[in-house]
Amino acid sequence: MPVDYFKKQPRKREWGPKWVDAVGADPNVSRTLAPVPEEMPSPPPAPLPHLPPPSPSTPLSHPNTPSPTEYSPGGTHQFGPSYTPFVAADLSEPLPPLPPGAALRLEMTGTRDALHAHLYSHLDVMEAAVAQTLLAAAADAPSPTTAPLDLVPISPWSSLDGSCVPRKSVRLPGGGRALPVFVALKRGDDISSPDVLANLALLGQALRADSPGAPSTHREAVEAGQIWLDAEAKELSNHARNASWTSIPRSEVPNDRRIHKLIWVYKLKRDGSAKARLCVQGNTLQPGVDFDQTWSSALRYSSARALFAYAARKGCRVRSVDLVAAYLQGRFVDGEVVYCYLPTGYPELDSNGQPLIARVDKPIYGMQQAGRRLQRMLFAWLVEQGFAALDDSDPCVFTRTHPDGEIITIGVYVDNLQIVHSAVLNADGRGPSGCAYNTFMDSLTRDWDITDEGPMEDLLGIEVDYLPDGAIKLHQTSYVNKLIERFLPHGPLEKVQRGSLPYSSDFLKHIADALALPPASYPELIRPLQERLGCLMYAATSTRCDIAFPVHYLCKCLQRPTPELIRETDLILSYLARLPSAGLTYTRDQMRLAGFSDASWETAASTSGWVVMWQSAALSWGSRKQKSIALSSCEAEIIALSEAAKDMVYLRKLVRGLGEPEPGPSVLATDSQSARDVSYNPEHHDRMKHVQRRHFFIRDMVESFELEVPFVRTADNIADFFTKPMKSASQFHAFRKTIMNEPS
Repeated sequence: MPVDYFKKQPRKREWGPKWVDAVGADPNVSRTLAPVPEEMPSPPPAPLPHLPPPSPSTPLSHPNTPSPTEYSPGGTHQFGPSYTPFVAADLSEPLPPLPPGAALRLEMTGTRDALHAHLYSHLDVMEAAVAQTLLAAAADAPSPTTAPLDLVPISPWSSLDGSCVPRKSVRLPGGGRALPVFVALKRGDDISSPDVLANLALLGQALRADSPGAPSTHREAVEAGQIWLDAEAKELSNHARNASWTSIPRSEVPNDRRIHKLIWVYKLKRDGSAKARLCVQGNTLQPGVDFDQTWSSALRYSSARALFAYAARKGCRVRSVDLVAAYLQGRFVDGEVVYCYLPTGYPELDSNGQPLIARVDKPIYGMQQAGRRLQRMLFAWLVEQGFAALDDSDPCVFTRTHPDGEIITIGVYVDNLQIVHSAVLNADGRGPSGCAYNTFMDSLTRDWDITDEGPMEDLLGIEVDYLPDGAIKLHQTSYVNKLIERFLPHGPLEKVQRGSLPYSSDFLKHIADALALPPASYPELIRPLQERLGCLMYAATSTRCDIAFPVHYLCKCLQRPTPELIRETDLILSYLARLPSAGLTYTRDQMRLAGFSDASWETAASTSGWVVMWQSAALSWGSRKQKSIALSSCEAEIIALSEAAKDMVYLRKLVRGLGEPEPGPSVLATDSQSARDVSYNPEHHDRMKHVQRRHFFIRDMVESFELEVPFVRTADNIADFFTKPMKSASQFHAFRKTIMNEPS
């Protein structure tokens, strides 16, 4: 059965707040806005149908006393004090226009419960709503050529400092709440223009989650405004520049070939810009006819972390380079071709008035083989430039040696290049004259359409901080805050504090009780639990190894959710909310690889846990259910050691490829004396005679002098962190501090 990879985009979000009107008046009426003393919140609008009316006991009257919350206009956005805050005033009165370079603050008011339920639940949706409103205002400008309106959202909802505008709504006298929304007006706009003021009035209907979003068809894009047509034109120019297809008569299409559709996919980006992508309707492509091999590798997360650790070790910096419209820059192999109808809205006719067909000569988004074609072309180009892939560890990591010792190492994640370089760059991204980095970037710019994004600040949601002492910290603060806003709309649980554990004392009992239930005992909880664990899994595998064990264990119950398990996910999310910026800090110290392994022996499948450290922090870790039932703790420990040994051997090859080989066997410690014995010799025959040969991989690595297995006390075995709930919060936090290299 064919899979629809390009489903029709929903017109309404499945979740999110239903925004109230920002100023609560007819949006079709031109209005002016006036300054109000900054400490005075705006007057409340009339109750709206989307929110319950204010309680009689808590009327929303115009405040006569200053709000206790102090707003700091210079600290809430990057524009500084040159932007003056304004709030909506009594719109029925004729008021003077805004001065140039002003910022407009809209406030939504309502009861505390209403705002908490409808507004604070998902602030990330608010960003998109603001951006959509600004786009609509720009697209619907009465005279866009004479009165351009350039509105930009400048409130970083997920990172507002409590000392400035609070992330939560603020209390108004009488029990109401207000949530400030900042936008900026482009400096130099004619603020007194009636056209601009009319478009500002459109913000009165802003911030509604059920307002039209990105269009789902070309017809809707035409109706939505010129901004989407401009996005289509930009996408078509990319295809024209890359010569993606050739228009041919229908008669030239072989009779045995299927003609596919080119569909438009639209997206409203977080920065407020409109994006249109032209894709092949990939679910209709025929295997063996339109494509064959589709595999393309991607940079492993452990390799990406290793590159940051390597950069810290060598005192290097990391640069981010993005390939523009990456898939369009690939090439088909000889004889590979796909036939498509021309894009909707842009037909071409032959001399007989019949529509032409697009013979696609290069990869386009939506084709199963597009990623493979880009990767094969990019990898071959890097080899031509003198780079060598680390084929025995991660083929997406490329290194090149230079006579003067200059370092250029590249990690390739689809269309993003993670470049570790030792050259010191200026503000224009150029190194010293004659350095290898300049030569490489000149070649890259000449042969590829790229965007130099500057120092890498994030990689797939992983944020990067370069510390003054040369250390590099990886964290997911923004991502964690989004999870809290989505799944804990009323904030973290009060009983969970910074020193709390991410699970309850009955964690294992709740898991056992859920597994004892028949599947789908609580069908209404299946999707909520899966959504939460899916989001938490990304954090647990990227930088938050401190939640790896509870997330792994909860995944056993994806089809058997219970209210208690939902509560356990609330505990994990609350724990993250108390420590959103925790992450991995790699130092410049010359450290060796060091691994720790442990197992929790259970009556059924045991749990293996391991962690590999490099440059003072975790490089790779795992918490995994064993695939066979262990009949003794020794057997469970030897299985865990062999699993950890696979990661150790892989990372030894990776760091050797980076030019930092281990000077001898690497350490993989265990707290089981019997497992250590079996790692060196075929001892404990009665307990090990039935164990499969594959579980003795650790002994092969010891005998080949790749690894050595010292004994470590259980109290010092940090891999215990990944196998069972810690009974002591102090021990949990001590292990976390060691594994993540947290400051004292």
